[in-house]
Amino acid sequence: MLGPLAYFGAFGQTGSDYFRECWAMSVAVEAQKRRDPVAATAGQAVAWASCDDATREAIFTRGFVFAGAWLKPEDRAVYEACPTPLSFPADAAYARTIQLVIDSGGPQLLDRFLPADHMIGRVWIDRWPRCSIEREKRGIPKICRTAQGFFSRCT
Repeated sequence: MLGPLAYFGAFGQTGSDYFRECWAMSVAVEAQKRRDPVAATAGQAVAWASCDDATREAIFTRGFVFAGAWLKPEDRAVYEACPTPLSFPADAAYARTIQLVIDSGGPQLLDRFLPADHMIGRVWIDRWPRCSIEREKRGIPKICRTAQGFFSRCT
C-alpha cells in the first residue's frame, strides 16, 4: 500500500523526482546560458528551487566539506579526499550530483521510493568515500543549517 504512494512522491521528493527535475534545470541552464534559468511552469519553478538546497542538505548532513585554500598544510588528506571548488562551482553542486548519478548508471530502483537525500548521499559517498572520515579525523566541524536557513560550520 505504501509503495505506490512513495513512488508517486506522497512522502516528499524521491531520488527519481530529484534527478528528473534537477536534470531538466541543468539542461535549461545550458540552453538559456543563465545561472538561474526561467522555468516553463510554476511546478517546474518550485522543483528547480529545491535542487541546490536539497543537494547541500544531503551532502552536508553526511559530513562533506569543500576542500580549498583555507585548509592547513597538515590537512592535505582532507584536500585529497573531498571535492574542491576547482572540481565544479560550489553553487552548482546539484549539477555535479546529476553527473554523478548519470556516471553511476542513473537512478536505481530504490531511488523511485526513497527520499532524494538517499540518492544524493549515495553518489557523493561513492565518489568521495573518505571525505567525511578525513574531515572528522582532522577535527574540522561539519556544516549545518543555521536558524536563518543558511549553511555554516556547526558550533
